[in-house]
Amino acid sequence: MNKPGSKHKESRPDEGTEKPVEMLRNLPWLSNLDEVVFQQVVDGFEYRQFPVGTSLLKEKDPDNGMFVIIDGKVKIEIRGIPMNEAGAGSLIGEMAVLTGYPRSASVVAASAVTVVWIESPTLKAIMKKSVELENGLWEFTSMRFAMNLLGKREPYSQWEQNIFIQWLAAGEIKLPNEN
Repeated sequence: MNKPGSKHKESRPDEGTEKPVEMLRNLPWLSNLDEVVFQQVVDGFEYRQFPVGTSLLKEKDPDNGMFVIIDGKVKIEIRGIPMNEAGAGSLIGEMAVLTGYPRSASVVAASAVTVVWIESPTLKAIMKKSVELENGLWEFTSMRFAMNLLGKREPYSQWEQNIFIQWLAAGEIKLPNEN
């Protein structure tokens, strides 16, 4: 596997580039954290850059961390079949971090990509001290998991994504015509 760190250029953004703190603060799984915990998470992130075509994560590999895309796009593939693309603000790799199961998909840079990476032991140590972080990450991940499971099935596959997300966020996972 090309784990983040093996074939990438690790660097800080240029002097003129603003840190992605505001972007991170607006992510649902980080938005409700107090400043101390939020800063611990931010301090745990490392900037990493990948050229187009680089494998960031490989399906079936063990968990070693997760990342947030700061700039660029990645392709998400399962068994070599393209499933989705993700861009700035997307969280990648969290399911393996939370469950301890091997990676469920491969992730390849569709363009030059800048991410912030956090290693699992670092994140888990912060989560041990912050139930808000752990709950926020589980809530975010469970919603995405539900989207992955239901999103390809009728009637959900016909819905606009924002309506589907609002429906999931309401917490009522049932057929829309059920009472």
